[in-house]
Amino acid sequence: MNMTCSLKSYDKMTNSMKLRNILLVLVCASLHVFAQTSEGSLKNGVQNIPGFFIDCVNFGTSDSIRTRVDVLVDVPFTFLKFFKDNSVFTAEYTTTADVYDSSGTNLLQEKIWSGKVQVPNFEATVVKNNLDISLRSFMLQPGQYLVKVELEDKDSKTTTSQSMKVQVKNLWKPLAISDIVLIMPNSKPEKQKLIPNVPRMVSAKKGEVTVYFEVYSDVATDASFRMDMLGDNSYKVYHAEAYKKLTSGTNRITYVFDSLKITGGEYTIRVSLLDSAKQVIDQAEKSFKAQIPGLPLFIKNVDKAIEEMKYIASQTDMDSLRAGKTPEERLERFNEFWKRRDPSEATEENEVFDEYFRRVNYANANFTHNIDGWKTDMGMVYILLGAPDNVDRHPFDINAKPYEVWEYYQLNQRLVFLDATGFGDYRLITPLTGDLYRYR
Repeated sequence: MNMTCSLKSYDKMTNSMKLRNILLVLVCASLHVFAQTSEGSLKNGVQNIPGFFIDCVNFGTSDSIRTRVDVLVDVPFTFLKFFKDNSVFTAEYTTTADVYDSSGTNLLQEKIWSGKVQVPNFEATVVKNNLDISLRSFMLQPGQYLVKVELEDKDSKTTTSQSMKVQVKNLWKPLAISDIVLIMPNSKPEKQKLIPNVPRMVSAKKGEVTVYFEVYSDVATDASFRMDMLGDNSYKVYHAEAYKKLTSGTNRITYVFDSLKITGGEYTIRVSLLDSAKQVIDQAEKSFKAQIPGLPLFIKNVDKAIEEMKYIASQTDMDSLRAGKTPEERLERFNEFWKRRDPSEATEENEVFDEYFRRVNYANANFTHNIDGWKTDMGMVYILLGAPDNVDRHPFDINAKPYEVWEYYQLNQRLVFLDATGFGDYRLITPLTGDLYRYR
């Protein structure tokens, strides 16, 4: 594929504020609530998925010492508490973005700003596809930092935070590439309306991904690029050589990875700037997650998802789900099962569906030990009962094997997990009986 066919450049835009306006178009866009690289909100040491998204992007400036780092914050309306304000519904929130050194202990810079969202009716407040995007920029010297973003809903006083490690690049070079920004599919590059895809989630069915990046050059020159998309085990699902005439200064570029055949899972986009000998001069990467239509983002395979439903589905339901003769039939039965359990059919969101697989995803990410996390005792309890109200950990007690106590105040239960082997294989020694062995 020749880059000139699908690459567009905005070389005439020299004012950085114009670029900021392009990236801050506030619209309704397609997404599902899911955490990116973050610390999330903690409930006594057990993570709950935060309800907003962040991304940090390096861009070049005329400053020869520092790089501009844009902190993008995406807040779905479902995170906010709306109140009736005359004829509209209003929500307000405060965002605090802190930049720490690599140790995460020394605060270097902080920015605080307010957000306000108004919609004409209540229905718009509960649509998870509605979102608010904001951006703040920090000037930082090359190196590693920790960026922490905290959101507080002004009405409910609910506070949650996310953090991510950021490697600030040195972009003051004869030829250099900025970080990559994923662009929402309903953006219109030809009209200079680029909506950043902050959650970095795409539909596998759509078959294309649009990205934005900048190339900085000391002089006008011809440049060649290698455009790659990598799947599991670095398998290349897309590869193209591309070419572009660069102007002196900042070259703003969009590129479409099209005709993709991808399934659910995580992928990495890699843009490599090459010299005349096809050697890499500079490189940028951005990971994203692809979603199978009809399934939550973190479900890559419907058959595996069916097996993970053992804590909420009866044996009869499990047999019926497995009996589908094709993946399409099994997916249809899967969706019908969850549709019957949707507590609020008037909204797009199925809270039971989302919460169940959020717990499964968390269990797989945190309790996997020789077997998938959802199959472990800790995973089972977390999926059935949710995050505990308190966790009492004893990894190094004298004359005792490692153990943890999970407390559920409303259930009046203390559940003890013992690591008899000393290798992190915690087993439940307090049996779950009767009503406790029920998803709630």
